Amino acid sequence: PARAGRSVTVLERRREVNPSSRAFATQARTLELLDARGIADDLLARSHKASGVTIFGGARVDLTHLDSPYQFAMITPQTNVDRALAAYAAAQGADIGRGVEVVGLDQDADGVTVTTGDQTRWRAKYLIGADGAHSTVRALLGVEFTGKTVLSSVVLADVKLAHGPTGDGLTLGSTRNEFAFLAPYDRHEGDGRWYRAMVWDRRHQVPDSQWVGDEEIERTLTRAMKTDLGL
Repeated sequence: PARAGRSVTVLERRREVNPSSRAFATQARTLELLDARGIADDLLARSHKASGVTIFGGARVDLTHLDSPYQFAMITPQTNVDRALAAYAAAQGADIGRGVEVVGLDQDADGVTVTTGDQTRWRAKYLIGADGAHSTVRALLGVEFTGKTVLSSVVLADVKLAHGPTGDGLTLGSTRNEFAFLAPYDRHEGDGRWYRAMVWDRRHQVPDSQWVGDEEIERTLTRAMKTDLGL
């Protein structure tokens, strides 16, 4: 909308950008959309291009046959993509307000009034709820999130490995009780390379409220790397 000359304000309750990498893989169609906005090339210059995915039993999914200029998955921390999108939005004239939490909304025939935590009122023609699975906007509208909640305890970590898997793509491994996933970042440091690791262990599922220490995380990662990925 800002690119089309409309007045756009983004309200974000977090004061700072989340420093964790969170998501890490961007697929071909998303890269095409980023390219249409002129920000794909800069992201790719600082990313790893994974031309395939090694899955169960050593089978490999080859991405070089995709009907796209981007015949790979771009591997980069989500913070890089977030930063590029924020810079693009600002360049197009969007106003991004951080530390502003939406607490109420009221729709009428002419638009929407949004109330924030400091009781400031914002008036807009349209309100877009782009705030994820735990959407405040959806909750204020009373719109349910269809589906069932499945609670799984998963370890996500950025790790440096002196000896990673062979090949340049994404690697998956699994046993009856474990699942492990490695995605290489385009970062080398000293005698190792950085990877995003994701590990799920069926035998060790803990609730979100339970604190997990570094030793337990390292133990789970080490076991999965050796058992599932053979490292």
